[in-house]
Amino acid sequence: MTTLAYHIRPMSGGTDNNDWLAGLKQHEPWLRKVLFNRVGDRDVVDDLMQEIGLAISRPELRPQEFSRLGAWLYRVALKQSYLYRRKMGRYRKHFAGTEEAVEAAPEHQPADPLQYLLGREHQQAVRNCLKELSETDREILMLKYAENWTYQQLGDRLGVTVHTIEHRLLKAKKRLRQLLHQANVEVVG
Repeated sequence: MTTLAYHIRPMSGGTDNNDWLAGLKQHEPWLRKVLFNRVGDRDVVDDLMQEIGLAISRPELRPQEFSRLGAWLYRVALKQSYLYRRKMGRYRKHFAGTEEAVEAAPEHQPADPLQYLLGREHQQAVRNCLKELSETDREILMLKYAENWTYQQLGDRLGVTVHTIEHRLLKAKKRLRQLLHQANVEVVG
């Protein structure tokens, strides 16, 4: 993960810009995951984080309450990812057929080639099932289980109530189980 340096010029009035910068740095790891979930490219995530840094440097765009920073950053991240995907949609439409997919090499390969292939097949099947979920469902599952966030943290950062998070998480897990079952993917645990 690349951590970017944000350069925010000090301005007068209200909460100090260093507080906003510290808030952005605090929220950066999960924002990166949300962005990566939506755009799928770490270099693009770096660019979008710079756009978010620019947005936070403009006092007229910031939330009025510093405590709402997480929810505001989430909305800005969504908007930036939508703008990027819209731009890429136009690009793909214009240059249809020229984009190549490159898959990263696996980090750890088991000694047994059969186990490696079966593991890769299982991973791909799970990825395909996750792709069928809505982006919101994928994000909630990722933040809950990959980042070990509490319901309260999810609610605060996404700007919804704990009850809403509980409902969305239950619905997302149920839908994922259905998709995994349909794809004949063994669910452990």
